[in-house]
Amino acid sequence: MKANQAWIKLIGDISLHGTHVSNGTLELISNQSIIDMNYPIVTIPERKLNYKFMFGEAEWILSGSNNVKHISKYMKAISKFSDNGITFLDYVVCSLLTNPASRQAVLNIWRENPRDTKDYPCTLNMQWIIRNGKLNCITNMRSSDVWLGWVYDVFNFSMISNYILIMLKKELHHLKL
Repeated sequence: MKANQAWIKLIGDISLHGTHVSNGTLELISNQSIIDMNYPIVTIPERKLNYKFMFGEAEWILSGSNNVKHISKYMKAISKFSDNGITFLDYVVCSLLTNPASRQAVLNIWRENPRDTKDYPCTLNMQWIIRNGKLNCITNMRSSDVWLGWVYDVFNFSMISNYILIMLKKELHHLKL
């Protein structure tokens, strides 16, 4: 499903089936969005997305940088979330290169007993599996804000997955992904 369709569906699902938890927040437990990685960008004008931030954040994540100054040039408000992690995509690529049927290409983001921080990750983990000749990304979220974060997350998860796909294709010319 294209990101536009998935986002509109998600807003409808939350409106119809969301449970009030606190401060006007509606929650859907165990919701799933399946996004076509060829169409990861929400382009609905009323959403007024910051596309410079969207692309800048993807580049920042893929670079493995944890430098707030680097990302804050795209969105000043991001600096209030001061601590950041690093990526471990080499492990993911190596797992899939070693065994294309692997179920071990997992990137954990959440840490057990996290210290107090302004930047509790919403993403718990990401897993990549190759099935039926396609690279799939399964992302588990602790929390996901349908208005603020989801529209950027979908794009970033797709960009990270495309980066992994490029790395795999470099190494496995015979792999038909």
